[in-house]
Amino acid sequence: MLDVEVVQQAVLNVLGIGLVFIIGYIAKQFGGFLKDKGILEQLQSKEAYVRIIVNAMEQMFDEADGAVKFEEAKRQAVKFLNGKGIKVDDEELDALIESAVRQLKGGFVEGIEYEPEEYEDETLIEDADEDDPEVFPEAKENDTEDNK
Repeated sequence: MLDVEVVQQAVLNVLGIGLVFIIGYIAKQFGGFLKDKGILEQLQSKEAYVRIIVNAMEQMFDEADGAVKFEEAKRQAVKFLNGKGIKVDDEELDALIESAVRQLKGGFVEGIEYEPEEYEDETLIEDADEDDPEVFPEAKENDTEDNK
């Protein structure tokens, strides 16, 4: 009888240790996830703030050359981000400003897809005849106005 109790106790001890290990691993992974999520949100805030500053510099210093605008945007971004308690180093700030400038100039468009609209008969608007009153009802109205 004693042997069964000893085995049972050993099995329970091993299961307890395994459970503690699993809970510790999950807690560590969850903590890492939260840290990564915070970093991602902070990066997105930096990008948004820098984009606003670059747009403002582009409007305020329209006639200035690119280097002047870049330095002023950098100065304003450091001042603003430090005021918000957001730390940023020079390399990261340079990259954020360059990215904002590219987006402003249309060099990088993310997530925009063009799909032509379709009518019930699946005629593409681009391929349709503008004088066809079935596709463009206003063509019929314009036609009757022209005949008056």
